[in-house]
Amino acid sequence: MLSEIDSSKFSDANNFDLAISLCEFAIASCDENDLDVALAAIKAVRNSEPLFADMQKDLLVQLYELKSGKGSAVAESLIEKINRYITIKPNIMGVGADFNAMIDDFIRRKK
Repeated sequence: MLSEIDSSKFSDANNFDLAISLCEFAIASCDENDLDVALAAIKAVRNSEPLFADMQKDLLVQLYELKSGKGSAVAESLIEKINRYITIKPNIMGVGADFNAMIDDFIRRKK
């Protein structure tokens, strides 16, 4: 679903939200292709807010650690942090998906 989104008309804030979603998915899947897509997306994001700049750097570190095979435990804690602070509930005409609930379920199953 995320790969089908046309982000060409998105604002910087919307592109950042999409990049975070791609990163969460890549961290959860640990798939090499997903990691590459997420890395490209988070690198392309422009933002000037210190909180989000730190989050962007943390995501880059986690994605690179996963690519090198070192970051599974740290990645899980990052997913939990992101999931707690950022709400991902896309909605089209009143029907949507609660990605945060999906991530919570995934984290509980892993533990």
